[in-house]
Amino acid sequence: MFWFVMAFAFISGVSLTAVSQWFRPLHQGVVALGAGEFDLAREQLAIGEARFDRLPIARRLSPGAAAASRSNHFLSLYEAGQHDAILETAGAAEAGSPVHFWAGCVLFSRAVSEKNKEARIGLLTGASAEFRLAIAADPSSWNPKYDYELTERLLAQLRDPPRKPPKQQLQLLRPESRSGRPPSRPIG
Repeated sequence: MFWFVMAFAFISGVSLTAVSQWFRPLHQGVVALGAGEFDLAREQLAIGEARFDRLPIARRLSPGAAAASRSNHFLSLYEAGQHDAILETAGAAEAGSPVHFWAGCVLFSRAVSEKNKEARIGLLTGASAEFRLAIAADPSSWNPKYDYELTERLLAQLRDPPRKPPKQQLQLLRPESRSGRPPSRPIG
């Protein structure tokens, strides 16, 4: 019985060491992300992604680590400014991929800097579609929900601008008293 326990402890220790070494690039990638070293993070997370791709059973045994690895990989691409790589990946990605959230963020940021109204509407429409895919993939996540709502509001404003001038809208939100001063008590 003693030898059985010793053999079991030895095999368990070797197995845990091997698993630790297998996940090491993912851990180093997350540490590099936190330190703002996006190139190193991208490199380490790509190694981790390649390991999951080579051994698909690992993705099934550790779905949380696999999902975090993919999401962090896209975060590192986004922070490093490799937005085209994100959009290329999103075009070929399955519906449940975290790349759709990041693709929505890329399209949204491009829309914000776009001067042409029609181009801005097109970019925001694409961002909205990507955020919808991200929400479908993870309905409990608030980031894509918030970004989707923000995108839809901006699209509504661009498609149908407010009919009242901004000064009149402000007066509707904050009415003044008859004397021309703001009311002394809060309204609403």
